[in-house]
Amino acid sequence: MKLSTARDALFTQLQTVTRAASTRSAIQALSGVQLIAGPDGIELRATDMEIGLRVPVEGEVVREGAVVLPARLLVDVVRALPGSDVSLELRTAEQDVELKGGNATFHIRTLRLEDFPPFPEAEEGSRVQVPAAAFVATIAKVQRSASRDETRPVLTGIYVSADGDELRMVATDSYRLAVKETKLEAALEGTVEANVPARALAELTRIVGAVEAEAMAVSVRTNQVVFEVGGTVLSSRLIDG
Repeated sequence: MKLSTARDALFTQLQTVTRAASTRSAIQALSGVQLIAGPDGIELRATDMEIGLRVPVEGEVVREGAVVLPARLLVDVVRALPGSDVSLELRTAEQDVELKGGNATFHIRTLRLEDFPPFPEAEEGSRVQVPAAAFVATIAKVQRSASRDETRPVLTGIYVSADGDELRMVATDSYRLAVKETKLEAALEGTVEANVPARALAELTRIVGAVEAEAMAVSVRTNQVVFEVGGTVLSSRLIDG
């Protein structure tokens, strides 16, 4: 694997994706960022098995491949690199990645690629296009009422329901209840119904604010939900109940 990209672009996307990296998992790979250089471009991935983030990075792929690097260390190294461009090359024999920027060179040991989990994909025909601004505005009205007590997981989620031209979200911590019903400008071509972790929807709000997209796609699977907005993909486990 070998690629080159703008340092600022890589650093910005690393700051976004590392929010999903685990900080307390026994599986080392979950504390890392998976970097994929493929025929469709460069992508960064991170997950703690509850939520996952996939973000694109503009750049040139010289040689295709994939690698997992420690998230926090990678952010610190890219932040310290001089110059406007950075190149990354996997050195298979040394089991590390060489990063070059300006007159600086760093070598970072890789984590086990085999331990990094696959990401859920949106199922064909299940995507529902939703106005991004209306969706995050509705989240903002109810998210403070969601519980933070992990002993009752069902209350840590926000119940999301969308059908026709109506979007409805409900959150409660058993002491207070917030319900917000939003009238959409146009009817949706499909329905959405899921209990989504409030943490995942808070992350989605940050992403929508950063990319300034007008619409996003929502795909609900058996026990997962996948949000696609402006090239960034956020996946999350659903809460039973």
